[in-house]
Amino acid sequence: MGPRCIQAVQVCCSVKGVHLVRERPVQMSRRKVLLHNAIVDFSPGTLRDLYRTNIEAAPVHLTKGYVVGTATAYNGPLHVVADEGEPGAVLTIGMDTLGKPDEEAETSRRAEKGIDEGQPPPHPPDKTYPKPEVHWEGVPDALRDGVDDLLEEYRAIWAGQLGKVDITPHRIEVTPGARPRRAQPYRASHASREVIAMELQRQRDLGVIEPSKAEWAFPVVLVPKHDGTMRFCVKYRQLNEVTVRDVYPLPSMDDCIDFLRDAKVFSTLDCNSGYWQIPVADEDRDKTTFVCHEGAYRYIRPPFGLSNAPEPFQRAIGMILGGLKWKSCLGYLHDIIVFSQSAGEQVEHLRKVFAALRGAGVSLKAKKCLLFQEEVEYLGHIVGRGQLQV
Repeated sequence: MGPRCIQAVQVCCSVKGVHLVRERPVQMSRRKVLLHNAIVDFSPGTLRDLYRTNIEAAPVHLTKGYVVGTATAYNGPLHVVADEGEPGAVLTIGMDTLGKPDEEAETSRRAEKGIDEGQPPPHPPDKTYPKPEVHWEGVPDALRDGVDDLLEEYRAIWAGQLGKVDITPHRIEVTPGARPRRAQPYRASHASREVIAMELQRQRDLGVIEPSKAEWAFPVVLVPKHDGTMRFCVKYRQLNEVTVRDVYPLPSMDDCIDFLRDAKVFSTLDCNSGYWQIPVADEDRDKTTFVCHEGAYRYIRPPFGLSNAPEPFQRAIGMILGGLKWKSCLGYLHDIIVFSQSAGEQVEHLRKVFAALRGAGVSLKAKKCLLFQEEVEYLGHIVGRGQLQV
């Protein structure tokens, strides 16, 4: 997989049924690769998609048969929810995923109606904003009124609206002398065209794309998922080849985990559609242009096929949290954890973090936020109660 990117990987397991998948922390951290934990319904011999993040500045190659994690039988509650997958070309970062255009045409003929619906509506339901549906069952009874007031005060950040963080734009700098790259749209079946049209409309409604007249142009590809739906991607391989790498460092996973060891109360916050909350710099939007049967469009917010997608967002989170980092919270890409020694202290820490996020225009995904937990899963580890488990 390419440097500093998120990519899907197909895995298989000999077990059957619903299992909690976790990474092998020591082995994977040595390779600077993070496996995203997930609950997966396995069947012997059947491939399943999991996601991994390469935090290294160099490509990482995992050979076929490499053990990426462990699966533990899961008997907890299950809730049917909309697909929470991030938008964009998470499968084509710096890689030629499908190869030749005629292979893509064959994939397109297998397309089914339907596309990921994990994104929020473009506007909140009403001007008062809904009550956030965060998980706060761990709040002590004596603090529930105070926490309820806190959520009420900052509920604009939970409104489901796509945030806009103007603190630092996403830049796409290319090597000196690099000329615009242009590709023709790939062939697509009637079913694939319907899927592409639906996704374009969704991204237009969210204010993520706009029409383009640029010299740059890259083709749209549809990648089949294991559940039969299709993932909308843009093949940015040629752009990534001439992109100057952003060297902003991602936090060390080992340092983050060790730092949380002695905390007693935790809250985990998930940024809503992560990278899409940062605008692409005006002068670089033309470079994101993609073409399909619907025409040419460019991204206003960063697409996920770009090789430098993680770094600008990490930089923005670092600037937003500022002096709070390593004192009351940590931020690793779109995952923020707030830690304290007591529940009362956690209230004040959350207030400061909420204020910083709201001031910068960050929005959170309420249903994926957990407040006042004695034990949480973070970066592939379970921390809490003075213990560190893997």
